[in-house]
Amino acid sequence: MKFLQTTTCVLFLFALASINATAGDAHNAGSVPYRVAYFSQMVFRESPIADLRGAYPISSERADTYKHYRFTYDHADRVIEVAFRHGDQIQELNISRNALVFTPVIQIEYTDNTETRRFYDRFMNPANSNGAFREVYDLDQDGNRSALHFQDFEGQSIENDWGISRYEWEIDDRGVVTENRFNRAGEPVAIRPGFPFYCVKLFYDHRGFLATMENHGIQCAGLTDNALNAAQDRLQYNPQGGFYAWNVYNAKQERSVGNGPNVARGIIVRDRLGHSIGEFYQDTDGQLMTNAYGWTDTKAIFDACGNMIQRFNLGIDGKPANNPMTGYSGYNIEFDENGIYRRLLNYFDETGLATAHAQRGYHAVRTDRDEAGNAIRLSYLDRNGNPVNRTDNCVARIDNSFDAKNRIVISRRFNTAGEAVTSCQGSTDNIWHETKYFYFENGPLSHTENR
Repeated sequence: MKFLQTTTCVLFLFALASINATAGDAHNAGSVPYRVAYFSQMVFRESPIADLRGAYPISSERADTYKHYRFTYDHADRVIEVAFRHGDQIQELNISRNALVFTPVIQIEYTDNTETRRFYDRFMNPANSNGAFREVYDLDQDGNRSALHFQDFEGQSIENDWGISRYEWEIDDRGVVTENRFNRAGEPVAIRPGFPFYCVKLFYDHRGFLATMENHGIQCAGLTDNALNAAQDRLQYNPQGGFYAWNVYNAKQERSVGNGPNVARGIIVRDRLGHSIGEFYQDTDGQLMTNAYGWTDTKAIFDACGNMIQRFNLGIDGKPANNPMTGYSGYNIEFDENGIYRRLLNYFDETGLATAHAQRGYHAVRTDRDEAGNAIRLSYLDRNGNPVNRTDNCVARIDNSFDAKNRIVISRRFNTAGEAVTSCQGSTDNIWHETKYFYFENGPLSHTENR
């Protein structure tokens, strides 16, 4: 097993060789590329009816050494490909992804009444996106998206990983969108797990950004409080298109502490290229408050390649604080000398000293890679850099094997003694030693088998 030797890249920029600059062209015969644009971020989307759009444009020169989204457009100025890259290399998505993007490459083909999206991994292998091989949109006579259903590799309609089989949209004369989602049995489904908005009204501003989202309940009967004390999310953006605040309101249109973080307002601080370098929360009176996950304020630092290299939490007093659930204040991330691949993540406490994850029992995880950048080994380490068994699943090391197409085919888990992990006393997780991955011929992942 040959590892790729790596060192940390934090402050410097390096040129990259072109590996797959035109890898996507052969996969999108339905449209001809006309122009490209480069963006540090993507515009926030809560619904797939919204266009794929970039935010914080950057130059092609910066893109040579920076994590970015490359948008390709056809002669009608329609997006036909979005690819997350570092230079010309397609990369795995990082923290800049949004809730509706799951693969590093999305390709789009159009007919008069359909829009079809297909998905690829960073080696241009066909991939599933949130459980679906294709997303097929119906377009109305004005070219607006009116419905979406999901297909597997064989073209059969399926539910995605959120249990959604179909989206349906209606647009009124004011441009307000009514969205409903259904499973294969025709039953209403929430926007996504943990976010119980059902029938929703979507209000977009003059820039096409989502300004307000209202929950009208399962029956679509009117503004309705959900189980998390929320009926409305009102969103705010900066001039660069960066989403920087959400505001929670109840059905009486009063400020409310609700939704997953259980706050009235969340505020995101962004740097000049749109990276989230801070996030804090307020109650209904505008006072600083702690969210449901245990932190009040969080800070982040990004390197010159667009990678997040540190994140840490602050308490209500503005001082570093340990998260009560995870037991650490923050973590550091190290990348290779080109700033492409992550090699090490480690945790520190409120004093800045090395600490262990309270729920998992390790201080650091090291990633060893082959020449193609595949993660062929994950090692869990204690504060002295020695292998340690995780407390949640007894795993100290995961070894991965890849095929000639750079697809993972086998993953095996071992403890510090080098023994196969087949059980773990006190763990509530399902424990197995080996996972095998199976693929359709010229297609995405078909299924996995654990033993």
